[in-house]
This record gives sequence, C-alpha cells and structure tokens, in this order.
Amino acid sequence: MSDKLMTALLAESVLLTKVTRIVAGYSPVTIILVGAITLFFVIYNKRRARMVQLIDKIPGPAAMPLLGNSIEMNVDHDGKY
Repeated sequence: MSDKLMTALLAESVLLTKVTRIVAGYSPVTIILVGAITLFFVIYNKRRARMVQLIDKIPGPAAMPLLGNSIEMNVDHDGKY
C-alpha cells in the first residue's frame, strides 16, 4: 500500500474510534432521537430559508428592526391626544 493510502486509512480509523467512544455511552434510542431531531431542524431551516427568499421578493418598503414600517406612517402628533 502507498503511504497516502495508509495515512488516509489511519486517519479514518482514528476518527471512527473517537466517534465510537463518544457514541458508546448512549443508548440506541437516544442516538436515533438526536439524529431525528437534528434532521428535522436541518429540513426546517432549509424550507424556512426558501420561504424567506420568496417573501423578500414581495415589493414593499424596507422595514427596520423593532420599528417595522411605523416610521412611514403619516400621523399628526398634534391631534386629540
């Protein structure tokens, strides 16, 4: 075997050993639940990112954080109050 292949196999083996040590302390149910929750969040964030991109295409004034579009409202401050 070549040196590069041996180095790659050794690095893969070391990584696999470390992952095995980390996972060995947990039950299979815990590992499956953590994996399922992680997958759910990845899919949710991808769908949400697509929705945000579509919402950004809707024309309208730019909103400021916390204030929104309230600055653009024409309100007479000398009114009844």
